[in-house]
Amino acid sequence: MWCLLSWTHSAPAQQSYFPLFMAMGSLTTAFCLSVVRSATLLNLILGIVPITAGLLLLGNRMDMIAGSIILIATVFLVRMNLDQHSQLVDLLMLKHQLREQANTDPLTGLLNRRALIAEAEAAFADPEHCPSLALFDLDRFKAVNDRHGHAAGDALLIQIAARMRHEIGNCAAIARLGGDEFAVFVAHDPHRQMPMLTDRLLVSLVPPFAVGHARLTLGASAGMAHAPDNGRSLTELFAAADSALYAVKATRAAAQTADPRTKRRAH
Repeated sequence: MWCLLSWTHSAPAQQSYFPLFMAMGSLTTAFCLSVVRSATLLNLILGIVPITAGLLLLGNRMDMIAGSIILIATVFLVRMNLDQHSQLVDLLMLKHQLREQANTDPLTGLLNRRALIAEAEAAFADPEHCPSLALFDLDRFKAVNDRHGHAAGDALLIQIAARMRHEIGNCAAIARLGGDEFAVFVAHDPHRQMPMLTDRLLVSLVPPFAVGHARLTLGASAGMAHAPDNGRSLTELFAAADSALYAVKATRAAAQTADPRTKRRAH
């Protein structure tokens, strides 16, 4: 408005300066705001349209030429902005996909070890947090692969991950470490809720899994560790939870050996 009023009330020899000032300022601002398409278009509408309309409708021959040039430059900038915005969206989508691939297990969609480490580092960075970790190892999973094939084993892992994710919700981070090994990490567990959560997860794996025409049953073993009692880093919690898991599996194996009638296998 200042440029428009200045242009209409200034001396004829000075009139041409004000539209150029406004056009240069608007085009420069629009270029700087090009990553925000709505802001760019709004800036061009408010900054270019009044001046261009005044030049084309009220100006002399030279003003009309200047207005036409400004209009052409504006159309070129809008076209460039639309193309740049499209490229920016594609770039952000690609960046998001790469981040997901870097932090997600491709088979189950759970977090991978890298993402779990990042989650733990953020938790241990806060001295008031009391993280807990549980490691899960599936029982008799190798027998499923041997009898039904690796495709059935992959389908089984996908269903197991879905059950665990449904049981946990948003109260903990769950990751597949590889093979049939899973980890559950609670960033802040001052009341030691991990044992209850672990029991719920183990119970959720008891019902049979439908894979193709087969109904597969298997169990799982779990070992837990809590900070700061069992460690003050993820590495120390891993070691403590792994030792607890090994002790559980050893106790179960000893019990099965002592009772020859106890035979468990994957169906």
